Amino acid sequence: MIIDSRSGSKLYPIMSGEKKGAAAAVCRAGMFAMSEFYRVAHAARMKKLSAAPALKLDVPVVSVGNITLGGTGKTPICRMLASGFAERGMNPGIATRGYGREGSGSIILSSRADALSWHSCGDEPILYLEDGRPVAVDIDRARGARSLIDRFSCGSIVLDDGFQFVTLARDADIAVIDACNPFGFGKLFPAGLLREPLTELKRATLFWMTRIDAAGAEKTAQTRDALSRMFPGTPIVESVYKISGAKRIGEGESPGIDSLRGTRALAVSGLGNPEQFERTVANVTGEAVIAYRFTDHHPYGDADLERVEDAAARAGADWIVTTEKDAVRLPGHFKPRRAWIKLLIDVDIASGSRHVEDILNLRRDTAGGAGAL
Repeated sequence: MIIDSRSGSKLYPIMSGEKKGAAAAVCRAGMFAMSEFYRVAHAARMKKLSAAPALKLDVPVVSVGNITLGGTGKTPICRMLASGFAERGMNPGIATRGYGREGSGSIILSSRADALSWHSCGDEPILYLEDGRPVAVDIDRARGARSLIDRFSCGSIVLDDGFQFVTLARDADIAVIDACNPFGFGKLFPAGLLREPLTELKRATLFWMTRIDAAGAEKTAQTRDALSRMFPGTPIVESVYKISGAKRIGEGESPGIDSLRGTRALAVSGLGNPEQFERTVANVTGEAVIAYRFTDHHPYGDADLERVEDAAARAGADWIVTTEKDAVRLPGHFKPRRAWIKLLIDVDIASGSRHVEDILNLRRDTAGGAGAL
């Protein structure tokens, strides 16, 4: 059973071509016409941003971004890279826009205690702060990165969702590709999910394919071949997401992952790609999952949570399961009536780990240049 309250949920079957009929065809034609306006506006914006030389910082900068709307799994990769830099003594800082926050000013945070709530900075920054990373939340990522270097002597910068932010030079430009829907139906928004034309992937220095297990071997190979054909020589990393644990929300002991086997779960999320999370929950429990979907970065209110818990009760769910990012957006006063847990996710590299090591071993030489990838 799926309860889908996302504002754009009715558009996806039209974008993908799944929905048939005259009405859907008319909608697709209108969406395609709108995408041409989007194309012109985007090209003008990128031309303006590229007019001046990109700012080059004195420390390695690694951008993690994508070319499609929706979730490709950037946040776990940012966390993994930051952890790798920290292990090498490079004191990483993370520069991010802070999507979904209230306000637009520059915020520099050094600990979880600095963030009064996720509303002020966005949900991803809270996760980075919980990892012990200083974070700059600023629409101007270059300004934010400079602040991290000046205030915390950061020796490396991870640029979250930075693929389109071309005014800051980077030593590695990672384009994250969801193997389940790698090219956003092949059309620019709103006809498809592309943020910019596929040809712009030429800027990437590395393609990082995620969710290859969900996509399957055949589709993964097709995507790999397509990327190699369009952009020969650009290295490719392939990865899956693995569950490293589960943590109780509210009172009660956190369950072991194995103990969830055979239980009934309701998966609640406000993500760009809820289907993958729901598949993950189903793999953990071995049972069909009830799904309750909200719009990406949805700010949960009391009424939302009451509806979720009522749906869990009606379905006889043993657990309500959510993500770390969704748990950040639960109200601070929330006291669950039913058993809630959040799944902890890590990145597991299936191939291309040497390319990741190359990035993590970046250093500045005495002349201020970056080590070669």
